Amino acid sequence: MKKADLKKVVVCLCAVLLTTALFSSQVQASGNLSPDSGARNYRLCLAENTEISTESPEVDEEIEEVITSYFTGRKSLLDRGDTELFSSLTLSGLADDELKHKNSTETACYSKLFSITRCQSWYEEANLLVTECTEKGTVSHEISLLRKENGEWIVVADKYRNIYDGFTSASYVSPEDIAAIEQMLEAQKKELLSGNRPFNNSLVLLTTFLNIADGEVGYLEKASNYDLNSPTGNPGYADYTKYGKWIGTNGLPWCASFVSWCANQAGISTNIIPCTDTVQGEINSFTNWGRYYSTTNYTPVPGDIFCMKIPDVISHTGIVVSQNNNTILVIDGNAYADGGTYPQVRTKYFSLSDYQLTGYGHPDYCYGNNHSISSVYSSDLYTHWHSCAVCETRFDEASHSWVNQGSFYRCSVCGKQTTVIPGNHD
Repeated sequence: MKKADLKKVVVCLCAVLLTTALFSSQVQASGNLSPDSGARNYRLCLAENTEISTESPEVDEEIEEVITSYFTGRKSLLDRGDTELFSSLTLSGLADDELKHKNSTETACYSKLFSITRCQSWYEEANLLVTECTEKGTVSHEISLLRKENGEWIVVADKYRNIYDGFTSASYVSPEDIAAIEQMLEAQKKELLSGNRPFNNSLVLLTTFLNIADGEVGYLEKASNYDLNSPTGNPGYADYTKYGKWIGTNGLPWCASFVSWCANQAGISTNIIPCTDTVQGEINSFTNWGRYYSTTNYTPVPGDIFCMKIPDVISHTGIVVSQNNNTILVIDGNAYADGGTYPQVRTKYFSLSDYQLTGYGHPDYCYGNNHSISSVYSSDLYTHWHSCAVCETRFDEASHSWVNQGSFYRCSVCGKQTTVIPGNHD
């Protein structure tokens, strides 16, 4: 992710005074809505133009213009299927997502008013909370903007769920998935501490890799080649980090260097995770190994390396920590955390259908036949086996040895029980 020499953070926090009741009453009372005096509000007129409030000018004018045009273009798309304005402002794929929205309900529900309730912006990135008022209620949008090479802003994600028809955008992350991932991580920690898992070989590499990455969360980019080992000292925007120093490219974008550093610290061979300071270097290595997969035909697993567009070039990477349903939790470097001021190592949730994600490198942690074979049997109705805890390769697979126990059968080897033996019609 490239940064200009001069960056600043503008944090705009506005009180949200427009409640659902206020929105609804305004809509029902008149089609000619007036901006509320609290939050920063904008009225979408029925004509092509959009009327803008001049109150609370804390939001950067350039960002304000993009968001206003975005909602105007979105209204044109949902109203008439006109994608021209919307597509010019958004990452490829977002227009298709909104067309799915248009076609998912018999009765369209269009914006009447939107209110920017929070805006956090840096030189090249901005995250906003926007409350949209429609005929059927309010919808909360989490909108992410990135600056392209030519300096123009582009909307790369709009996370929202409509309460009136249940439609969810491609980048929406559900609270239920986040809660499930947090529970999974807590259960994994307890299981590792209890010693119930086969903790050797490939599982050591994978677990150590993830633990090292987790220990780096909060590390801030530096303003100069000084105090590099301090997690928070000498913060700045000059691309100086201990990861860049280690790999030999200090002062340059460092997301790939972070991944390589973590792998090296975990003792992972460069035949498993490449040592490179570029995202393209990662993609090339995993592709050559036959272990790079696009987002269209693969579900990532913990320890995978994700690649994504920032904003229209594949130029960012990080580590997949956990996955549940349509959501992944990642750790990545050279990125902004919510509420943060400087680029850092962070954790972030992504939807698997987020159009920013482009592919995954799937490291072979069992390279060299270093499997972590479980001592506990896995089984189906026909066979039992020991499996690798990392790659799930089956070992010593064999048919069950059924023993009649009167009211049921039990396998004398793995202990599996059944009342009916497959293929036995006696």
